[in-house]
Amino acid sequence: MTEKSSDDLELETERLAARQGDAAAQFRLAERLSRDDRADKAEASGWYRRAAEAGHAAAQLRLGERLDQGRGSHQNWDTATKWYWPSADQGDPKAQFLLGGKHYLGYEVPPDKAAGLEFLRQAAEGGHVGTMPTLADMCLRGKWIGQDKAARWFSLAANEGSDEARYQLGLMSDKGDGGAKGQGRGPQMAQADRRAGPRRGQIPPRPDVPPW
Repeated sequence: MTEKSSDDLELETERLAARQGDAAAQFRLAERLSRDDRADKAEASGWYRRAAEAGHAAAQLRLGERLDQGRGSHQNWDTATKWYWPSADQGDPKAQFLLGGKHYLGYEVPPDKAAGLEFLRQAAEGGHVGTMPTLADMCLRGKWIGQDKAARWFSLAANEGSDEARYQLGLMSDKGDGGAKGQGRGPQMAQADRRAGPRRGQIPPRPDVPPW
């Protein structure tokens, strides 16, 4: 008789706890199955759903992402967005970031810039590093915003390891005026941005952002 490996024993333990209704175990099991190339991805989505329905914020986010991308289930943008909401309400920064982008851009949902900006602010305050340079760039381009606000977001992102934020802080420092003339971006980068246009998930700078 072949002895079970430690991984197999851990999997059995997780399954037992998940079947007994432990939302954290259901989420851990779903994460394990989603990483295993041999596992049934639909089963992983099923466990994510059970944990999400029990109110597990990380599972709600994961389920929304899988529905957004059609992984382990049919793609359903509307349902994905509905799962981001409770996760964002519980303070998940990535869910807040995703909702912010969707609402600001009107991507798959009715456009609502005020709601989008608020979600982005919450995501940045919650530590979502990718949101911080976006808000800083919006501050630099906004007609009501001081350069100190942009520097704050760039500094926070730089402290979290963002090379882009360090680059932008360097530009602002070199200009000596907060980077207002160049809007915080080098000329080559600005030209590339104009050629490329907004990408999915990218929040375009606006002149009417609120004074954060």
